[in-house]
Amino acid sequence: MAVVLLPKGRLDLIGATKLQQNAERHFLSARPPNSVWILDLSQIEFVGHAGIRLLVALRRLAQQRNSRLVLRHPTAAVRSVLEVALIGELFEVWMGQETTGEQDSIYTLDMNGDPEDKGKVNTLMSNVMESLQSKLSQSPRSSSPIDPS
Repeated sequence: MAVVLLPKGRLDLIGATKLQQNAERHFLSARPPNSVWILDLSQIEFVGHAGIRLLVALRRLAQQRNSRLVLRHPTAAVRSVLEVALIGELFEVWMGQETTGEQDSIYTLDMNGDPEDKGKVNTLMSNVMESLQSKLSQSPRSSSPIDPS
């Protein structure tokens, strides 16, 4: 039996974190261990840096567990990001009706953050920006013009 995760939404910081938690729960806790891990990316509209890092980490983890990570039906946005990041060839991609030949357990995941999650990220980003602005305002600046000679 293969486990299929069907994330919906964005693989940004919030979405990648949620996908990681679900991947750990569904892929790693299965008894017996699954030989095929399928990420159906047909409903992902955006992949950010955190999403790329997660995909690479999941691929590495699957290899360590003697499993295969398959990206099924990646959207054009996902394929584009994989190409630009030069990692597209690392993944086995199913675009058609490929199957494991077994019954799959499918878990649909909403990767869009809850309002509470978005609030936490916004607060974190505000704190980072305030800290950067504070450090920039404290840095010594040269008041004299630069002598080009």
